[in-house]
Amino acid sequence: MNRIVLPQPTRLFECVFITVCIYSYSLMVWSIPGYAQNIDSLRRVVERSGNDSTKVDVLCSIANTLARSAPEQSLEFGTQALTIAQKLNSTHGKAIATYNIANAHYRLGNYLPALDYCTQSRNLYEELHDTRNVARCMNRIGTIHKNQQNYKQALEALNESFKLYAAANDSGGAQDQPSPAPPAPAPWRHPFQPVPGARRRFRSP
Repeated sequence: MNRIVLPQPTRLFECVFITVCIYSYSLMVWSIPGYAQNIDSLRRVVERSGNDSTKVDVLCSIANTLARSAPEQSLEFGTQALTIAQKLNSTHGKAIATYNIANAHYRLGNYLPALDYCTQSRNLYEELHDTRNVARCMNRIGTIHKNQQNYKQALEALNESFKLYAAANDSGGAQDQPSPAPPAPAPWRHPFQPVPGARRRFRSP
């Protein structure tokens, strides 16, 4: 009779915890604005655009939209975007393009190049002090390690992602900017307490 071998409790806990982390992050992570769903219209914009930052943004939009349904095409558009961004020496363009390339490789199961491009994207976003997108990259790095069964590295990356995302929310934006101090509350005053400096008026009997 074959004996059923159960996973070690610690390893099982790591698997469950990582899965919960990934699912929780996917619920609260923001979606980058401006990503259109109409691929045909985006293709027409690409045809009319020159090799400028607009074309990079549109190519990345297409790559992002196709990541799940057609990762091979997503990889092609992301690579085109990266080529133009490198010619323009656009740090922001290179950051978006490398993340889209990493995401396409991830969907294709090519975890080594996915990890390499995602690390490049994280470094570029760090140069831009873009905490939210650094957190996004760390989340993807965590899922890559998780799929490779590198659970220790996955936990470290996901924990870092949560911390960065919380910091970005506290700062109120994508950039690392200090939150303004809240205004001091007005001192409490009894409803029948006279206002300082106000003149009292009495009616004649």
